[in-house]
Amino acid sequence: MAEVLVTTPMTAEGAGFFVQDPGGGEWSGMYIYTETMSGVFTPLVGDKLSITGTISEFYDFTEVKVSSAESIQVIGEGDVEAVGIDSVSDWEPYESVLVSLTDQQVVSALNSYGEAGLSAGIQMDNLFYDFDTEYGASYDAVVGAVSYSFEEFKIGPRSDDDLQGYVPGEGADPSTIAEIQQGGVTGA
Repeated sequence: MAEVLVTTPMTAEGAGFFVQDPGGGEWSGMYIYTETMSGVFTPLVGDKLSITGTISEFYDFTEVKVSSAESIQVIGEGDVEAVGIDSVSDWEPYESVLVSLTDQQVVSALNSYGEAGLSAGIQMDNLFYDFDTEYGASYDAVVGAVSYSFEEFKIGPRSDDDLQGYVPGEGADPSTIAEIQQGGVTGA
């Protein structure tokens, strides 16, 4: 890959980071898997890179596996911009792309995996940092990289700066007795 921009820091578990073509858009992003590479590379958002690696599908998530830190060359810097999205019926074209979702409501409380559902039909995930939110909260915008795991697309805000215009919600989402009795609800 020639001349891609780093859009995220390293994931919280240190397994990789996201890049995209300058200018963004559909199909412009890619996950760079570094967990098994030799050497150390620390991505900085805005770095322009040239990367050599092997393209693979990991449980339907496209990634580039890098074998050595020498396979990643910093060749400059650039401006990173999130792609603005109003509504999406198919998240696949936005896999690994840095996106901005406007006017979002939290439609489910944080689960045990650090995820909460958004009104755009995507889970907000703690891939980069542990955010705090609650059912009914709203955001003017949620910015993050779109990942795919456990057969779901997810958006990973990179820091609190990516959760813009937060308005608190009412707390835990309402549950029916049947959901509670069948084990679908735990905690408060």
